[in-house]
Amino acid sequence: MSKASDGLITANLDLPRILAGRLTRRMGLPHGNLLFEELRGSGFVGLVKASHAYDGRASTTFRTFAQYRINGAMLDYLRSIDTLSRNERRSGTVCDRELVTLDGLDLKRSVRATAEQVLASVQAHQLLDKLNTLDPRFAPITRMRFLEDLNLSEIGAIYHLTEHGVSQILKRALLNMRLF
Repeated sequence: MSKASDGLITANLDLPRILAGRLTRRMGLPHGNLLFEELRGSGFVGLVKASHAYDGRASTTFRTFAQYRINGAMLDYLRSIDTLSRNERRSGTVCDRELVTLDGLDLKRSVRATAEQVLASVQAHQLLDKLNTLDPRFAPITRMRFLEDLNLSEIGAIYHLTEHGVSQILKRALLNMRLF
């Protein structure tokens, strides 16, 4: 590594931490979790690669140039650990994939968490206990989704809601279940 590259890296050591923090906040994750550390590490790799690729004659500053490289490295890392394809992620059925941990009970990371998947991941009585702690407004919709295997549009038709509305209710219900 050249002295110029070393100087650029040293002057911008805070950049991967800042950008990883922004990305984890955008994803709704708490600061300081394991994913944050992984993103920060991939950001450092992006910073080093940016220092090698930067041409001082460019009209942009190194910091601006590096931000794009660091964000790209972090997004590449996230893509590498993602279990969904881009088409699956883009489709409307991907709505509650990230809301799968209920107070230490790990459900499979699946958008279509069918009854079989849920029951295979946790014991049925534990799930029912969690459902019984829910607000009565959320419980029927959550039961339909996870125990009766209805999709969002079917639940929406019953309650005269959009798929997005059902998804938001399920999100709140799962977050409430996580708190108990």
